[in-house]
Amino acid sequence: MKGTSGRIYGAAVIPRRSGAEKPIFVSVGHRICLETAVELVHSTSFYRIPEAIRAADGGSREVLRVMEGKEGKEGKKGKKRKGGNENEEIGKEEVSC
Repeated sequence: MKGTSGRIYGAAVIPRRSGAEKPIFVSVGHRICLETAVELVHSTSFYRIPEAIRAADGGSREVLRVMEGKEGKEGKKGKKRKGGNENEEIGKEEVSC
């Protein structure tokens, strides 16, 4: 994408490995040139959505499922269920990109 001054701001990229038909908009970032950003999309995108975003979305959905499950097991007055660990860590899965 070019601005009126001729400056290139980004590119529409279809990841090589994804088989997608719709492009992803890739723009220049902090301390990264457009060519590097495009190459990162090609090397890390197995689907139309970049892998880092897919991993973050999946992790956040898992945390929501765990939280919703805990709320459903509480009493009507919001009492904690017996035997529950209030310091339990949620969403501590390792995610590789």
